[in-house]
Amino acid sequence: MSLLIVGLNNTIVNVALPSIGRELHTSVSGQQWTVDAYTLVLAGLLMLSGSMADRFGRRRVFELGLVLFTLGSLLCSAAPSEGWLIAFRMLQAIGGSMLNPVARANDSARRVADELGGDARTVLDADPVRVCVRAGRVCRSDRLGCPAGTVRRALSSESNLHRAMPARL
Repeated sequence: MSLLIVGLNNTIVNVALPSIGRELHTSVSGQQWTVDAYTLVLAGLLMLSGSMADRFGRRRVFELGLVLFTLGSLLCSAAPSEGWLIAFRMLQAIGGSMLNPVARANDSARRVADELGGDARTVLDADPVRVCVRAGRVCRSDRLGCPAGTVRRALSSESNLHRAMPARL
């Protein structure tokens, strides 16, 4: 659902550009920046947001993204001028960039949880390598999104990862 909202947002603004131009007395270049600021920030932060989700937890990043996207949307609706609208669209895009990669990762985590017979909430907060170690299936590790050999390395005597696994997994 979040992917639909993030994608639909740009389409809605494109349709609303004539009325935005009339209400805020913006030039054509201002209208272009209204669209482009969102697209540039969203595309520029996708990789960083995915990395943040891996580091700080998918659920946290998703919730923060949802709050920022919603706050940006509310502020856009009350923007007094073209400059503020562009700034609020950028805030909206920061939130949207956090929703996009995390939503895709959450879908993958739910599939992994189904395959492991576990709770999806546990997998959503887990480190992907630990999920692969928990799976313990080297031959199926590619389906779980693990790099080749991750399970072997993680379970080897040289690795302390098996001791660092959270109890909830």
